Amino acid sequence: MLTLFGLAVKKEGRFGARIIAEMLPPGLRKRLTQDVSDGQTEVPDGDKGLAGEREDLLSRGKFLARFEHISRYSATARKAQGIVLDIGCGTGYGAAILSTKANVVALDISPAALRFARKSYPGPEFVMATATSIPLADESVDMVTAFEMIEHLDEPDKFLAECHRTLKKGGVLVLSSPNPAHLINWLKSKLLGIPIPPKIVAENIYHVREFTHDEMVGLLSSKGFRLLHAKGQTIDLPYIRGPFRFLGIGEVYDILFSRLGNGFPRISYTVVYVATK
Repeated sequence: MLTLFGLAVKKEGRFGARIIAEMLPPGLRKRLTQDVSDGQTEVPDGDKGLAGEREDLLSRGKFLARFEHISRYSATARKAQGIVLDIGCGTGYGAAILSTKANVVALDISPAALRFARKSYPGPEFVMATATSIPLADESVDMVTAFEMIEHLDEPDKFLAECHRTLKKGGVLVLSSPNPAHLINWLKSKLLGIPIPPKIVAENIYHVREFTHDEMVGLLSSKGFRLLHAKGQTIDLPYIRGPFRFLGIGEVYDILFSRLGNGFPRISYTVVYVATK
C-alpha cells in the first residue's frame, strides 16, 4: 500500500483486477483468476507465429490492453440487442461478454483461435470466415462489432461493404482501430514537420494500414455509414507515465489517461467509432 498526496493507493495488480472485474458479467469474472499459461488450455499464437497476438485478455495480458479491450466490449454489450455479429473474435472473450445481452455470431479466420473460443466460452456461435466474405444474409444482424481488426485487412473497403450489407436498416456498427496521428506523432508533425507515419509501430507485421481519425470518418461515410460518435482511448504522455510506474501505480495512470482520451479522438492512440446504416 502506498500513500500518495495523503491518499492510500494500492499497488498494481489487485487494483487493476478489481477494475476489470467490475466491467465483466459475474459469470466471466472467474476467468480473471485463471492462468492459461499452465498448459491446461493453450492460447493460440498469431497466425504469423507471434505470441500474444491472440491473447485471451480475460485470463492474462498487460493491464492497459485488458482494460481497453474489455471496456470496449462491456460498453457495447450495454447497448446490444437482437443479433450481434462480432468480426475478428479471436479467442472469444469479447463475444462471450456480448452474448450476455444478445445472440452472438462470432467470426474469425483462425482455426486455433476458434477451437479455443468454443472450448472456453459456450454461448456464442463461432464461425470460421473472412471479414470480406461474411456467410450471412443481407440485413440479418442488428449490430456489428469489429475491434482492432480493420487495420489487419488488405481490403478494408470490401470489409465495410460487407458490414453494411449484413446490417439491418438502422443497425449499428461499432469498430475500433489504432490512430497513427496520436498526440506525440501529431506534435512531431506540427512542431518538427515529421510526417504522420502509416503505423504506430512500423515493425508490426500484422497491420496492413492504420487510419487517422479523419481518414476513418471519411471511409465510413464513403461506405454508407452515418457516424454517431467517436471516442478516443489513451492519450499517452511518456514523461508523466514514468513517475506513475516508479510509484507502482501504473494502472492508475492507464485508467486516467485512457479516460482523458475519450474526449479527444483525433489525438488518441485508439479510437472507437459508432456508426449507423
